[in-house]
Amino acid sequence: MVVVGVGTAGTGVGVSMRVKQYNPSIEVVGVTPKLGVSIQGLRNPREPNPTMLFRREHFDEIVEIRLEELQEVWMTARRVAREEGLLVGMSSAAVLYVALKKARELGKGKVIVAVLPDSGLKYLSTDLYGV
Repeated sequence: MVVVGVGTAGTGVGVSMRVKQYNPSIEVVGVTPKLGVSIQGLRNPREPNPTMLFRREHFDEIVEIRLEELQEVWMTARRVAREEGLLVGMSSAAVLYVALKKARELGKGKVIVAVLPDSGLKYLSTDLYGV
């Protein structure tokens, strides 16, 4: 399984096209905010002026982050920084949050790749890291 954020959707569509050539059974999960929820770096394809790169058929599943989940997403970013030394940004935190949920659902012995495209450097002075 590959979990990737949907911003412009170029990475997700491109990764999906390539991995499915290799093995069509690899699932590709896109992560996007629910309409009305803001996660910097991610876009919902149903927003006004959507990205033209998004192709729903390349994703096996789209997971929308709800407003109620944002605190858990931010806690995921803080936890991975503290425990793993990975300073991730908002979109990466959302992707990691979904990847961890999928890992719990799938159980042991499965492989999940989470694409984490942003760093947390520009978020150090924001609420993401509790300042």
